Amino acid sequence: MDAVRMAKTRAARRRTQSGAVMFLVAMTLAILGSVGLYALAAATSEVAASGSERQATQTHYLAEYGVVAGAHLMTASRAQSYIAMMLNPATIDKGCWSLPNVTATTQPDPVFRACSHVKDSEIAQVDGWASGATFASPAFGNSAGSTPDFVVEYTGLTKAYTPPRYALDLHICFANITVSAYGTTLPPNEGSGTLTAFGEGMETQRARIIAGPVTGAICQ
Repeated sequence: MDAVRMAKTRAARRRTQSGAVMFLVAMTLAILGSVGLYALAAATSEVAASGSERQATQTHYLAEYGVVAGAHLMTASRAQSYIAMMLNPATIDKGCWSLPNVTATTQPDPVFRACSHVKDSEIAQVDGWASGATFASPAFGNSAGSTPDFVVEYTGLTKAYTPPRYALDLHICFANITVSAYGTTLPPNEGSGTLTAFGEGMETQRARIIAGPVTGAICQ
């Protein structure tokens, strides 16, 4: 009888504690759900961070490629024509990023205002180098949805000293030119159906090159 009475007592106690079991189960599920959401958010952040790092690396090499392509474009046979475009009032680029707020009024000297922009498509057409559109190919490991592009800007036109391996009595002139390459990786257009968490990437690289031989106002 004592055993029966004790069993009935334990059963009565369990009936009064049924709500506690449900509470423990609900709390356990809530904690597990919170852990799952935290893991999902952490994974999403890691994917976004790695994607941004990849895009920054691509932008860096795109700008470096622009400097090399811009320097290669300024060969001895082409330097004269590009310098003439930089100095001609009709063809001088008035939207020079390296010389903001510099106009014919603030700076009458055309040599100081000399500026010219060359698109990647022009470099690809003239020299056969890859354009920004080529880097959008998956073969170049392009970030999903981004559109690479670069522009080369020529400024800082000055007379240069005769480079090594040239005789000093040849009476020829060389020019110093600053090559600025602006590499960009643009996010896809809204409404295109492609979703991305990355923004616009931009990097600028500069180099000082010697071009020539040339003639003209720069040699005076």
